[in-house]
Amino acid sequence: MRTHNLWQDRIPDKEKYGNVVWSVAYRPDGQQVANSACITLTAWSFDVKSSALSTESFSAEKTRIVRSEPVWCLAWNPSPSKSESTEVLTVGCWDQTLAFYKLSGQELGPEHKLGYDPCSISFFPSGEYFTLGGFDGRVQLWTRDGILLGDIAQMDCPVWSLAVRPTEQQGFVIGTENGDVAAHHITFSTVHGLYKDRYAYRDNMTDVVLHHLASDEKVRIRCKNHVKKIAVYRNRLVVQLPQKVLVYEVPGDDPLDMRYQPVDKIRLSLDCSLLVATAQHFILCHEKRLQLYSINGVLEREWHLDSLIRYIKVIGGVPGKEGLLAGLKNGHVVKIFIDNAFPITLVKQSSPVRCLDVSCDRRKLAVVNESATLMVYDLETQQLLYQEAGANSVAWNQEFADMVAYSGNNLLCIKTGSFPSHPQKLHGFVVGFKGSKIFCLNFSSMETIEIPQGPSLYRQDVHRWCRLKVSSRYMSVRNFSAAYNVACLGVTDDDWRQLALHALKEMVFDVARRAFIRIRDIRYIDLLHRLLLQLTSRNGIAVPDTNMLFLPTYLEDLAKRQWSDEDRALVAAHALAYEGRFNEAAVLFGRAKQYGLATEMFTDLRRWDDAKKWAELQEKAVQNGEIEAPKAKEPGASENREDNANLATGDGKHGTTPQPAPSTTVGLMMKQAQSSEEDGDLRAAADTYLRVGQRERAAGIYMRIGALEPLIDIVRACDKNSERDEEIMLEAAACFIKHDNYMFAKEALTRAEDYESLVRLHVNEHRWEEAFQLARSHPELAEDIFLPWGNWLMSNDRYEEAYEASEKAGRSDLSSEMLRQLMDLSAEQKLFKQAAIYAWKKAKSAALRGDVDGSIQSKVQSDVYLAYSDVVSHIEGPLVLTPLEQTLHACVFITNMASQIGELPLGVKRSNVLFVLAETAMKLQCFKLARSAHDRLESVKLPRQLAVKAQYSALKSRSATLVDNDDLVQLCGRCGSTLPYLISFEGSLSAGVIEPEHCTECLHPLIRSAIGWEPLALLEFEAADESLDHNEVIGLVESEPRYSSGLRDRKEARGKELRDQQADRLVLDSDDGRDTASIYDVDSELLRTIVTSVRDLVPGEPYKPTRLPTEILRELRPEEILVIDQTRKGMGIKFYKNMMPELPISACCSCGRLFKLIHLEGAGFSGRSGCPCCSVGPGDMAVRGA
Repeated sequence: MRTHNLWQDRIPDKEKYGNVVWSVAYRPDGQQVANSACITLTAWSFDVKSSALSTESFSAEKTRIVRSEPVWCLAWNPSPSKSESTEVLTVGCWDQTLAFYKLSGQELGPEHKLGYDPCSISFFPSGEYFTLGGFDGRVQLWTRDGILLGDIAQMDCPVWSLAVRPTEQQGFVIGTENGDVAAHHITFSTVHGLYKDRYAYRDNMTDVVLHHLASDEKVRIRCKNHVKKIAVYRNRLVVQLPQKVLVYEVPGDDPLDMRYQPVDKIRLSLDCSLLVATAQHFILCHEKRLQLYSINGVLEREWHLDSLIRYIKVIGGVPGKEGLLAGLKNGHVVKIFIDNAFPITLVKQSSPVRCLDVSCDRRKLAVVNESATLMVYDLETQQLLYQEAGANSVAWNQEFADMVAYSGNNLLCIKTGSFPSHPQKLHGFVVGFKGSKIFCLNFSSMETIEIPQGPSLYRQDVHRWCRLKVSSRYMSVRNFSAAYNVACLGVTDDDWRQLALHALKEMVFDVARRAFIRIRDIRYIDLLHRLLLQLTSRNGIAVPDTNMLFLPTYLEDLAKRQWSDEDRALVAAHALAYEGRFNEAAVLFGRAKQYGLATEMFTDLRRWDDAKKWAELQEKAVQNGEIEAPKAKEPGASENREDNANLATGDGKHGTTPQPAPSTTVGLMMKQAQSSEEDGDLRAAADTYLRVGQRERAAGIYMRIGALEPLIDIVRACDKNSERDEEIMLEAAACFIKHDNYMFAKEALTRAEDYESLVRLHVNEHRWEEAFQLARSHPELAEDIFLPWGNWLMSNDRYEEAYEASEKAGRSDLSSEMLRQLMDLSAEQKLFKQAAIYAWKKAKSAALRGDVDGSIQSKVQSDVYLAYSDVVSHIEGPLVLTPLEQTLHACVFITNMASQIGELPLGVKRSNVLFVLAETAMKLQCFKLARSAHDRLESVKLPRQLAVKAQYSALKSRSATLVDNDDLVQLCGRCGSTLPYLISFEGSLSAGVIEPEHCTECLHPLIRSAIGWEPLALLEFEAADESLDHNEVIGLVESEPRYSSGLRDRKEARGKELRDQQADRLVLDSDDGRDTASIYDVDSELLRTIVTSVRDLVPGEPYKPTRLPTEILRELRPEEILVIDQTRKGMGIKFYKNMMPELPISACCSCGRLFKLIHLEGAGFSGRSGCPCCSVGPGDMAVRGA
């Protein structure tokens, strides 16, 4: 029953109750008082009035609370909390409950069951904690929120009074019923955890504060219970409470995220001295024991170490496989992997470990012992690198492996590599080191300190540890238990292994297993397990559960059993086999009558001769009835059947495939081959397959490893009529091609008669002679050769041959494109003569295709490039060697052609041509031509340097007389008319027709020398008799004249010139009597025919060559006739007569160009050594003249 009364009227100073008042308590401000009378709680409010003579007090009841049992003790909280602004009254009732009330009488929170009757309450001055004494002599510490922190004292009788020391929180005094007064001191230990830059510590005994040391961000987690231990690892936080374990985690991988969220709650009451966490587990440490719990609270693994654990640290690792370092009281440092049951001792020293840390590269270990000495070890060599005195804590730099910090004696020291330590003043303990920041714990506060670096370097001595060797005395008398105990004192791994092997051979299984576990030899532990299974099955020993084989008592019973000699030989044989003593093991296998195991062992070792020997012994033993025949294994696949089916029949055609051996030998050899193949010894496997007739398998392996010699032997043994052998040969050829063995690939393809692949092989290997030879025997393959051949020729700068190859391949489009690219590239490189040659070849190719317009255009481009090569040297060349007359004629030719084709070829600049024309004309006194060139220059843009010269030259030309040099006059070869330099082609550009330079009177073409570009005195003619073909006309002009020779002789003998002292005289000879009427004057008839043809011209009609009758053709002198036969190139045939025989003219029948012999000789050509324009041989050159 509980009642609440609020007094509002004034009451006297003394109030009478029917029950005893057990306790009274003032509020800290003294304005209110609370008392308990039996089962009633009353809150009073006082109003005090004072005067000089008397003092009056007035009180009013504010709240009354009625409990079911007596209220024995109560106390006001002296300091309000931040969440509760009003005062809180703490009440202890003898119904064994503890309750909290506000001033209004409202109960604050639920009641707390105590299990004893409370007798006294006393608050700490801060109001955060209070002590509670009970009738059973118990004294407990509580928080202001009603959270029990634990028992802090136990007396023999009821505790009736408690008083906390007002000046310090840690002291309090107890008064008991029997008159004892006891003073106690409370120490609040620091509970914290650190991982890199995340630090967590306990606050107010029930809260966890997480501090990010890098960002200085703090987060508070209210656990509302006594926080006993804290562990931090990466983004995980584990908090141990009295009855449960809380797990928090930060979602995501943000290193600065501090938003911890609860992920699990494990209801376990655990007792430990240290707590650490990993990614998926947490580990409890209690004295010598480590327990690994999963996040779900399942105990997964437990380690028992040799001594008390003083320090433990998680060094990280793969989630679920992290490693721990534990410092023991005996001075050892042990490394433990949480997925491994076997601890690893890293360092052994005599002094207990106080603190330790490992470098970030896991190569160095720093240990601080109880003697305040820092010792740094190399984990790989177990050497002591250096030691420092006066240290109580140590931390390696998380980002620099050679930097370590340690603190002690109010100093912080930083040591880098072999540099001397750098000290500075510091109060506290170093707990972390990252980059240039050190984290130090000073009481309960964490400080971040920036550190300096040391400047000096020195070296320290290196110490080594010695190991204790175990004596073999106990093993010689078979006292393996004593030998094991001696080994536990400290021996090397080799000694442990020797002990384990001797115990195994003597069948002392318990000692053998424990020794193998000590050295973490999983291989021998697995062997022991298999041996135990085999022995129990062999001797009919019932084993309900295989896990019983590892029970120590069961192993001891097996060790005491009397085993047969065969069993002992079997175990010893296995042990010797694992030691590598195979011959001795085989002998013991024979004693145990396990011949199959010996055969299997030598088969695994690829000692096939020994395997055959023991297989034969097994067969003899079966025949003699010593052992039972082994059960045949059912084939799991069709592989064995295929192997038997693929065995060669050994027909002996090629003498390379041996006869198959007997089945036992073949089976072993097949196993030998398969084992070699599995072990990676492919060459041995292929050789073995070949010996048993597995040609296809052997060839496949030879191809994989690139063994070409044996592969070609298989190819030579193949039968081309067999489809399988043909497939082998083709695959082998592909392998030979892959390994660049041309001869073997050629042989394989030839034997397989795959001529298409053989052609591709020749082409890819650039064996063109072999390819053409094969094409001669197989003409249908010729088309697959010429195109690759052309590409190869072009890649090797043999463009002419590449062009011919493309033509032979029937790809005129490729050949034309190739010539165009070569022409453009040559023009870009300013190799204009070479560009002219390619343009001429392009013209010839177009003519052969019947493209007349394309042929004419390309021929004009060729002539323009050839002429421009003489022009450009006057501007860009370092030395001008071309005569001015030649340059003038070249410029005139290009200018005339430009008026027809509109756009000049690539690389030819109209501005350069006109500039050189103007300059050359001025120098040769052709002022009229120069002025015309300057007029045309006004429409083009010149570089600044040339523009200045052109302007100066233009002024000079305008001041000169408007005439040209008569010595450079151009005459028509037919009518003899004087031709202008710059010819106007009216309508040709718009009509798209390219006309040659011609005479404006008779339309006769102006034929220029291809070197000097001077017009030639040539007459183009044709036979008047259309019935004559070209060959007949050539026969007429090349025949010896009948009359013209006599007329010429007569003309040469008509007179002679005499010279004496008086005068020069010409004496005319008389007629010699010959009949002059019979002499045919061909020159007169030719002149008459030319005049007639010019007179009969009709304006507007196209040009036609002069038609000569047969009589004149027959009488023409052959040395004056030029025949340009280009019918094979699709350009027809032309006939020319040299009208000035005293100036010999040379003609190229390939490109159709004509030259003055004097120009050829000036250019370094003899006239009979080849064409300088198209690079043909002298066979296509013809010289005509006197």
